[in-house]
Amino acid sequence: MVKRTIIHEDLCIGCGQCANDCVACCIEIVNGKAKVREDMCVGCGHCYAICPKNAVELQGWGEGGGEPISVPVDPDALLGMMKSRRSTRQFQDRAVEPEVLEKLLEAGRYAPTAENHQVVEYIILDKQKDVVEAKAVKQFRKILKVLVKVVPQLATQVIDDHFFFKGAPLVILVTNKMGMDDGLAASYIELMANSLGLGVLYSGFFRVVVKFNPKLKAMLPIRKGYHLTNCLVIGYPSVKYQRVPPRLPAKIKRH
Repeated sequence: MVKRTIIHEDLCIGCGQCANDCVACCIEIVNGKAKVREDMCVGCGHCYAICPKNAVELQGWGEGGGEPISVPVDPDALLGMMKSRRSTRQFQDRAVEPEVLEKLLEAGRYAPTAENHQVVEYIILDKQKDVVEAKAVKQFRKILKVLVKVVPQLATQVIDDHFFFKGAPLVILVTNKMGMDDGLAASYIELMANSLGLGVLYSGFFRVVVKFNPKLKAMLPIRKGYHLTNCLVIGYPSVKYQRVPPRLPAKIKRH
């Protein structure tokens, strides 16, 4: 479907809010009505979101939307949740329900993307999860002597058959071909997971193994030109953390 941003003149009141908020500066008010230069539009949706009369229609930019902007969550509660999150490495033998997975992916879908590119793609490791992990562990053991020189802590770790995914029921691979959209999407997914009582582990070593093992990468349905940027290991924790550890003050420079 062709991507188009349509402003319905019969609904437009010419208030100018869309023009003032347009990222690409491609909207102007002509004879009391908003006009858009579609060749310059990036489809960010600001005009759609800000219009008080719902006069803007976005075609070809995706599904969903239309619901009212939600009331912000309590900032202290949100900050408390952020401080409390931990990298989870111990999981219950309990599946992540389909409706919960749907919420996680919906959170990632609405993470910010530059110029609304929406190029982040997800791979859900399901039937092949154990096969992929076995291949990754085998390769990791081969290069362990080299990695220990970079990460000395690996010398004391047991590289068992579940070293990467920790027996968790769900693994979401985040892939991207440009920018930082993938990191934002992964963060959105993690926050949603935490709010649903799930634990998350960023399995960085798995990403490293995939990067340097073409055969392992070929086992994954990664689109040509895309890169595996985040591996989210997700499940219900079998442990409960009791308190927030201390952190050093933020490093801030005023200029």
